[in-house]
Amino acid sequence: QTPFRELVSPKCGRCNRSRKQQGTIVNIILGPVQNVLNKLSDRDIKDDLNIITRNAQRLENLVNQILDLSRLEAGKMHLQVEQIDIIPLFRKIVLAFISLAERKKISLKFRSTSKSLLAYIDKEKIDKIINNLLSNAFKFTPENGKIEVRISKGEAFPGKIINYPETIAQNASPQQS
Repeated sequence: QTPFRELVSPKCGRCNRSRKQQGTIVNIILGPVQNVLNKLSDRDIKDDLNIITRNAQRLENLVNQILDLSRLEAGKMHLQVEQIDIIPLFRKIVLAFISLAERKKISLKFRSTSKSLLAYIDKEKIDKIINNLLSNAFKFTPENGKIEVRISKGEAFPGKIINYPETIAQNASPQQS
């Protein structure tokens, strides 16, 4: 095994310590950001600091995903299903990508035919899945492109969760093996 694999292996006692250490590191970063946010009145700077906060939290989530993968490989991952309203959850996830959309000059839209839609899901897992799908959509969407996240209640599943131009699929064809 590589040193990284050993570090995230659930058989290795360092896995839980790594999660705690990583959480401490993120708190060390976010603490001063929150202090500055509380003292500032300049709206533009506050907006930038809020972006830093969200991105640090996304970094924390990415590290947790790596650690979760090791638990999945070891068969130690379990779903934590609960009934929640997925509309605000999806909206919040999409809003986290607004600054990236602006930087890449990509139109990002969230559309829902309902104000509320209850579903039994593992919130953490769905959050990771939608973040991953959006990250991939941004990776393959060209400048001035469009990404749309759409939720429709009672409509037959259209086969797309996140919509982006089909021309991208032509440019990102799977490798031949």
